[in-house]
Amino acid sequence: MKILLVNDDSITGVGLIALVKELYGKHEIYVVAPKHECSGNSHTLNFRVPITVTKTTIPGYEDVPAWHVDGSPADCTRIALKVILKDNMPDIVLSGINRGPNMGVNILWSGTTNAATQATLHGVRALAFSHVCFTNEPEGFVYAAQFARRLAEMADKFKFPIRTILNVNFPNLNEVTPKKVVVTRMSKTNWFGGYNVVEEIDENTVSYRVASDYKAEDGPGDDAYEIRQENISITPLLSEFTDESALEGLMFLNDMEI
Repeated sequence: MKILLVNDDSITGVGLIALVKELYGKHEIYVVAPKHECSGNSHTLNFRVPITVTKTTIPGYEDVPAWHVDGSPADCTRIALKVILKDNMPDIVLSGINRGPNMGVNILWSGTTNAATQATLHGVRALAFSHVCFTNEPEGFVYAAQFARRLAEMADKFKFPIRTILNVNFPNLNEVTPKKVVVTRMSKTNWFGGYNVVEEIDENTVSYRVASDYKAEDGPGDDAYEIRQENISITPLLSEFTDESALEGLMFLNDMEI
């Protein structure tokens, strides 16, 4: 299988290196990842500034074709599929393994999930992986990479459109052994709710930083809930935003006066 690896934690990200190590010698792999850490970049694409792409190597895996990109995670996927691999398209794109969760409403601004989304826009199946761990301890990422490989190898059995992304989250594998796999829904849980004041610069200007005030808003069958039960969560996400259920109720707008 020909596999493109992307992420948002940079070309040196512990989860990316774990995937390279696990896939090396088993599949044909290519790496196109951000030069710097790009968490929270959502689906940002750079149109107004040049994007610098540099051929590089992964230490210990120098024969794996690799590039780092001075751009966003979505830029990495797009550059890979439109330029670097345009005549050698991958069978699947794996994004991650992210250091930290990508669940609930946070999926919307995740660089990891949106790097995967960009692949589906080019007709390539994509999976996104995140580990609910905020350290660089490699042990948990080893198991996550093994699971990611096995899931990718099952891709020909997936009975859903290419435009559907599988968003996979692992509980903290440095602390727990997963109990089971649960196919889930995106919850309303928000890992970053409000803002904290950093500095009151003057009477008109205040500096804020997003606050990590986790608020669980979920239940059985939701991604964040199942992670708290120490399960692996797999959520199918659509890159097609049309609300089909709303179309019929809006048809009267076709008769609006211009």
